[in-house]
Amino acid sequence: MLRTIRTLLRSARPIAWVCALAVIGTCIAPALAAPQSSLAPVLPGAGSLDSPDLGRAGTSHGWMVVQSGDTLALIHIPPRTSAQAGASGVLAAGGGSVRLVMPLERSPEGIAAIDERVYLAFDVRDSTGQLIQREVRSVAAIRSGLGALWRFEPAADLLTHPVLPTSGRLLGMGAAGQTLVAIMSERSRRGESSPVIHALDQDRWREAQLPDELAGLISGQPSPLRVVSMRGGVGLAVASSRERLDVWVGQVRFPRPTSSRRFGDFDDGPVLTRPANPRPVEAPPEEAPEWTWTRRSLSLDPAQVDVIAAGTLLECSGALVWVEPIPGGRVRLTELTEAGSFPIATIDGVAPPVTAASLDGDGRIALVWSQLDEPGSEDSPLKPSSPKRRYEVREISAHTGRVLYAGPAKSLGPVSPTDLRLLSTALLATMGVVLLLVLRPDPSDGVVTIPPGFALAEAGRRFFAALADTAMALWISSVLWGIDMGTILSPDGMIGGETWVVVGSGIGIAIVMGTIGEWRTGRSPGKLLTGCEVISIARTGLVGEAGHVPRPGFWRALERNVLKWLLPPMAMLGLFDQQGRHRADMMARTLVVVRWEEDQDQDES
Repeated sequence: MLRTIRTLLRSARPIAWVCALAVIGTCIAPALAAPQSSLAPVLPGAGSLDSPDLGRAGTSHGWMVVQSGDTLALIHIPPRTSAQAGASGVLAAGGGSVRLVMPLERSPEGIAAIDERVYLAFDVRDSTGQLIQREVRSVAAIRSGLGALWRFEPAADLLTHPVLPTSGRLLGMGAAGQTLVAIMSERSRRGESSPVIHALDQDRWREAQLPDELAGLISGQPSPLRVVSMRGGVGLAVASSRERLDVWVGQVRFPRPTSSRRFGDFDDGPVLTRPANPRPVEAPPEEAPEWTWTRRSLSLDPAQVDVIAAGTLLECSGALVWVEPIPGGRVRLTELTEAGSFPIATIDGVAPPVTAASLDGDGRIALVWSQLDEPGSEDSPLKPSSPKRRYEVREISAHTGRVLYAGPAKSLGPVSPTDLRLLSTALLATMGVVLLLVLRPDPSDGVVTIPPGFALAEAGRRFFAALADTAMALWISSVLWGIDMGTILSPDGMIGGETWVVVGSGIGIAIVMGTIGEWRTGRSPGKLLTGCEVISIARTGLVGEAGHVPRPGFWRALERNVLKWLLPPMAMLGLFDQQGRHRADMMARTLVVVRWEEDQDQDES
C-alpha cells in the first residue's frame, strides 16, 4: 500500500510543479501587464480661469513645473488670443511661446493660479527628513508694455505667504474664485486621518470641515483626490466607483464683523467720563467660513480607474478634460460629462514626464515635456541642464481636439523677427542721414586759432569727463525715481521700463547740468573733475583777447548739450576728429581746452 502511494506521488510531482507555476503566473501576470506600471504621472500645471465679468476676457495664464533630468523649472505660458483689459489692449503671444520664470530647487507639493499669479506649496524638511514647515509662495506676471512680453514680480525670488499646517498631508491646491484653497488630510488626536479644507483669507488660513459624504469618499477610496480650479468654485474629484467620478464644487464666503470697532479698543459706553479701570472688549469667537457645495457625477471609463493616479483633471472653457498617459509614449485627452466620456485627441511621441495646463480663455490645453535633442535641431530657449535636451510643446483645442501647435518651445521676446527687421532698416536709414547731414564737415568753419595759455583737451580727458557727467546724471535720476542702479542695469529693468525712465530723466538732467555749468563757468561737473573747460570761438576764428576767456552764451551752451546728449554718436566720433571737435562743438562754435603755463613748460624743456 505504501509503495503504491509513493509511486503515485512521484508520478504526480511534475503535475504539481506545473500547477504551482500556473498559479504564480496567474497572480503575477496581471500586475506585469497593468498599464500603470510603465506610465509616468502627468505633472499638473496651473491655469488661471478666464474672467469676462471682470473685464479680463481672454487673459488666462498657464504655469508649469517642467522637469529635464534632475532639473526643475517654473515656466509661464502667456495668453494666446488678443483681448481688451479695460482701455489697454493685450497683445497675443504665438503658439509654443513660453518663458522661463526661474529654476526650482525642489518640486512643489501643490500649485494653483489666480488671475496673473501662481501659488506654489513647498515642504521644508530638516536633515533627518522630518517636515518642519509648509511654505506657500507666489510670483505674478506683469505686462511689460513691450509687445506680448510679460515680466515677473518678484524678479528673482518668490513672494512669501502664510504657511500651511504641518500636521497633515497636502492633497492638492486650487482656486475658488479669487480665494486660494488647500485640501489637507490631517490627523486628529485619536490618530485618525480626516480631510479638511483651508482657504486663504487675506493674511491667514481659515479651516473648515468638508461634508461628511465627501470626507468619507476621500478617506475611503484608494484612488487619489484631484483638486480642480473651476469657474463655479473649487472642484474636488474622487472616483466613487469604477464608472463614476464625483466632482464636488465648493464656493466660499468669509463672514465679516458688522462693527467698525477693532478688537482691543476700550468700550467706554455712552458716559462722558472714562472709567477708572477700563476693560478691553473681548473678541467674539471666530466664525468659520461658509462653504456651499454642489455635486456633479461624471461618467468614467472603467479602464481609466486603473490609471487615475497617473492622470489629471483640468477645466478648459467649461469642459472637464481628463489628461492621462497611455502606453507607447502617448497622452490621451478625454472630456468627461454626465452622459459619458468622449475622446478629444491622442498625442503621440510624448517623453514622460509630461506637464499639462489649461489655457481657459483660449480654449486650449498645453502639454510640455523634455526630450533628447536630435542632431541639427535648434537649441531650446529654456536651456535645460543637459545641452542634449530640448522642450516640446503641444497645444490642443479642448473643443475640437485639433492640434493648434506642435513643435519646440519658442522663447518669447519683446519684438518679433518682423519687428526686428523693420527696426534694423529704420536704424540703417537714420545712420545714413546722420552721416550725410550731421557728421559732414563744415567747410566754412575754417581753421581755429587757440589763444596762449590753452591747448585742446585730449580725447581721453574728454571721454572721462563725459563718463563722469553720465554717472552723476544717472545717479541723480535713480534717486529721484527711487530705483536702485542694480534694477536699472538688469534685463528685467529694461523689459519693465524702469531703465528707460531713469535713462530718459538722466539725459534731461545731464543737459541741464551741462548747459548751466558751461554757460556760467565753462565747466560741467565732469569737466571740473578732469580739468578741462569750454570756450567760445569768435566768427573770425580767433579766441578773444589776451587775458579774456569768452564763455558760450546760454543758447550756445544749450545747443551744444542738446546735440551732444541726444545724439551721442556725434560726440563719440568727435574724439577721432583731426580738430578734436565733434559736430555739437562746430554748430555751437565752441572748443574744449585745458590750461597750461608757458613759462613752466619752457623751464621743463
